[in-house]
Amino acid sequence: MKKKELLFIYPYMMIGGSTTSLLSVLNSIDYNCYNVDILFYEKTGELIDYLPSQVRILPFACKYTSTKKLYLRKLFSPVSCVNAVKGRILSRRENNPWIADQFGSRDNVRYCVAQKKEYDIAFSYLEFWPMYYLAEKVTARRKIAWIHTDYEKLGLLRKYEDKTLKKLDKIVLISKECRDIFDRYFPKWKYKTEVVENFPSVQMIKKQADEKTAFSVAKGKVNLITVCRIDFMSKGLDRAVNVIENLVQNGYESKFHWYIVGQGSDYTALEQMIIEKDLSSTITLLGAKNNPFPYEKKCDIFFLPSYFEGKPVSVTEAQILGLVPVVTNYSSAKEQIVNGIDGLIVNNNEEDILAGLKYLIEQPKELQRLKEGLLNKELQFVGEKQFQKLLI
Repeated sequence: MKKKELLFIYPYMMIGGSTTSLLSVLNSIDYNCYNVDILFYEKTGELIDYLPSQVRILPFACKYTSTKKLYLRKLFSPVSCVNAVKGRILSRRENNPWIADQFGSRDNVRYCVAQKKEYDIAFSYLEFWPMYYLAEKVTARRKIAWIHTDYEKLGLLRKYEDKTLKKLDKIVLISKECRDIFDRYFPKWKYKTEVVENFPSVQMIKKQADEKTAFSVAKGKVNLITVCRIDFMSKGLDRAVNVIENLVQNGYESKFHWYIVGQGSDYTALEQMIIEKDLSSTITLLGAKNNPFPYEKKCDIFFLPSYFEGKPVSVTEAQILGLVPVVTNYSSAKEQIVNGIDGLIVNNNEEDILAGLKYLIEQPKELQRLKEGLLNKELQFVGEKQFQKLLI
């Protein structure tokens, strides 16, 4: 039997939940039945060594591996200049910085090489550039976009997204709530949407968590950890620093510590914010870690102060390791956590984030009760079966 040809399009193997999700998908594929290619924009990323050996890495999509060269080409392109100006104007008008990214990502596709090979199924495994590239530069019998976020909260301009969505055969959302939101936002494409939930490997996570590390946590304190991309617009880490500052000013400094694993565009700004607020003894930036699980395993609370999320696999990974999740009320939070039973879901503002953390820091018995609730929680992963159906 002839093998089917699959293509996955992804920006790069960054540290974060979408990459972990992608790795789970790639590890679930029967390579006796499928040839799999993966395409990155212009770099491979920190987690490239975790790719299954059977996956073939294609040459980068972008014609220019130098950011400076790409910038100069855009600078002298009337079309790119118009796109950039239009994106900034509409972004300011709508008070939404994601719209500038929408225009920038669409323009980036113009500087990418088209794929000559025809695929049976091609997947874009993230929103923005991968999806736009899939629509414009790939030939495939079926084109499937995999979306990991709450599209309503992104607030992208519909008429521009419609140009891409109409060229796709299926649109995958990672939770029922995310699908419902997407269907409300794009009712005309409702017939294309499908749910494939994230399905982390419990065995792999526990094995990686046992890897030795010199990292140790503050004893006698409630230890919080956040593992995410360092991006203020979506992850809300800047407001979380304000919350931590409030706790310190109210005498809680000796009772807790917050560790942050990750890298991203706002890393330097976050580092500076911590220094300026004199919080270096309470907040520790650990930087990017290829394997964050040994760090998580030693902590008590997985803290996610995001403005919005899809269905973050990082929360499920933390639950597998026995950490109590304290998260904001993003769209699928109630699909992952039973509030007050195996974690805390707080309203999406600084006051309620503060109240939630203060409650668990002050009430160690309540923290222990939630940990016990996690032990009784049955984590069921139907995503692998849902994914296999897509391949038929």
